[in-house]
Amino acid sequence: MRCSDGAGGRCAPIADADAAAAPGAYDPRVWREDPVWRALQFQKYEGHRYHFAYEAENAPPGPDGVSACRFTITARGDLDGDGRLSLVRRAGVIDGDGVRLQPVERVEPLE
Repeated sequence: MRCSDGAGGRCAPIADADAAAAPGAYDPRVWREDPVWRALQFQKYEGHRYHFAYEAENAPPGPDGVSACRFTITARGDLDGDGRLSLVRRAGVIDGDGVRLQPVERVEPLE
């Protein structure tokens, strides 16, 4: 789905089945029915220009016996409708010391 094809250049979660057939529209259940988004309590309620992804992996326990979770959150969007995607990404680690985040990475942010 190309968000740039939707009204105002945005994807939109629309519960009405007929309206959900419009360009850029989709059924909002995709957020509620996905176990990761549900656990993160993340759901888009309004129009947006990005597609979102979340990846995580558990790392083996370190010397202190505590396991860590590495994660990456990604947003991709075609902001100007030319078929090229911009990318916003942030990675981090959660372990016994708390949460450590890497800087936000932006690739072709105006695409």
